[in-house]
Amino acid sequence: MADCLLVIDRDGTLIENEGYLGRENNWKTKIKLINKTVFLINSLDILFPNNLKIVFSNQTGVALRYFSEQRVEEINNHVKLLLQKENIDIKHWIYSPEADYAYAKQKKIKPNRYIKPVSTRKPNPQLLLNLLKNLNYSLSYFKKRVVIGDSEDDELLSKNIDADYINIC
Repeated sequence: MADCLLVIDRDGTLIENEGYLGRENNWKTKIKLINKTVFLINSLDILFPNNLKIVFSNQTGVALRYFSEQRVEEINNHVKLLLQKENIDIKHWIYSPEADYAYAKQKKIKPNRYIKPVSTRKPNPQLLLNLLKNLNYSLSYFKKRVVIGDSEDDELLSKNIDADYINIC
């Protein structure tokens, strides 16, 4: 049994939220790690040395056609390198480029392949559960589960997986 599952939001939690980061070609210059999150993750690594860290983010900018999934992965890889310089190694990064019908209508997103009846956006835990299954884990494998985030979606995700929630704001 592992000590802890850490599920970490990206925008507004790991890095400052620039609003659809990746929309512009100079996105690398806009990425700034949030120091208190770096400190928190390093502290949790000391408390729970046998942990599994996963970054889980909603990336609706893909559905909005602001940027591609490739751009999301480029940003994730860049942030991963910045975190490694801070002694934080996160091997698993998942994101949802989707929006459900209601969200798409609210945001006035034109129909495209990323609009679904039910999306994999947080607070839906399905992407996380799928990753855990692929890694041969279940939620019950972890003594402790923690979601670190900055939004209602992150807090609701924590409730959906019976985890503690740390609001980084």
